[in-house]
Amino acid sequence: MSEGQEFRYKRLVPSCNVVVTIMACFSFLSGLAAGYLFMISTTSVSEGVKIAWTTAAALYSLVSLLLIIGVWKLVNALVYIYMSMLLVAIAVYTQILMWLWNNLAAAVFASVVISFIFLGLALNVTKTITEKRRGLNRDIEGGE
Repeated sequence: MSEGQEFRYKRLVPSCNVVVTIMACFSFLSGLAAGYLFMISTTSVSEGVKIAWTTAAALYSLVSLLLIIGVWKLVNALVYIYMSMLLVAIAVYTQILMWLWNNLAAAVFASVVISFIFLGLALNVTKTITEKRRGLNRDIEGGE
């Protein structure tokens, strides 16, 4: 097999940006779904609490969209905003999983696991963004 026809496995592995973009889309849809579930919940909480959690879920959805922009435009600050929404993420996924399973303990455990996996992916992408920006700076400085 010649060098030009060599099969490269690296092309099959999705980049960190693609994985985080899929994660952010999932977070966006989860935030919208949880916002709806917070509003229609029939528990004995006040309307103010429902509105507060619905607003937090909507804000989580917005921050998830900002995460996509931050990943592709190499802006760490937008990724940090997503990482700071950890408690809201846990509440969002707990609300959705409670709706699916009706088991609070399992829902909280699963939502914490999901949230920390997403936090780890966001931390990894900040490292990747920093490395890419350093590489770009070296290329710019070396080219002049």
